[in-house]
Amino acid sequence: MTPRNTLPPGQRAIDHFPRFGLLKYARRFRKEFDALELLVTGDVRNAITLTVDDLNVLPHIRQASDFHCVTTWSRLGLLWGGVRFSDFYRLIVQPKAQPSNDAQWVIFRSQDGFRTCLPLADLMSDDVLLADTLGSSALPAKHGAPL
Repeated sequence: MTPRNTLPPGQRAIDHFPRFGLLKYARRFRKEFDALELLVTGDVRNAITLTVDDLNVLPHIRQASDFHCVTTWSRLGLLWGGVRFSDFYRLIVQPKAQPSNDAQWVIFRSQDGFRTCLPLADLMSDDVLLADTLGSSALPAKHGAPL
């Protein structure tokens, strides 16, 4: 994470927070959401399905983080709330799903069809959240609601 108010080379600060992502998904918003369900499958001993109640046992934190889009814009100092991915992984995924020691990647699939793959090592940083709030409100659809 880049320190607040510091722009990476080639970025410009903006004062609004547009929808980000691939054009195929940029204007795709669900009007209603299915109940939050997290499926943990793949290189695990036990596939598990989790709900929002499973996340509610974890500490909910708030943090200010900058958002840097690959299209060269940045929104500085956004206030996010949620649970740390590292807490989720260590306290829920490891004991219940028992992932392989060789697991290195996490694939996220959203309700609008978008998916991405991220290195597990990067996700374990203390500043990575499974965010459910932005500012003082629930995470809006244009930024990935419900999580």
